[in-house]
Amino acid sequence: MPTATDPAERAEQEAARKIFEEFPPGLRRALESGKLDEVNKVLAKMSVEDAEEVVGKLSEGGMLSLEEGVIDATTEEGKKAMEEIEKTGRMPGKVEEEIIEMD
Repeated sequence: MPTATDPAERAEQEAARKIFEEFPPGLRRALESGKLDEVNKVLAKMSVEDAEEVVGKLSEGGMLSLEEGVIDATTEEGKKAMEEIEKTGRMPGKVEEEIIEMD
């Protein structure tokens, strides 16, 4: 339920809530966990096209912030990057991701 008092903020929250409610239950649970790993597990089960669409909607709704690219784990370069992430628990380079909690 939106809690903002500013009409613009309230509209943004309502739009984000609408997008969130359109997602399948597994993705909603992952988002509610606030853990990027849980969201990534759900995205990994999707086709690349579906995952890209979901990431776009997450960004549009202000639920996910991607600061410089997405790793395509279907390419050789992407596989290497994913191995690095699994080893270190961190994104390589300057990529920063953040899940924004829903009110």
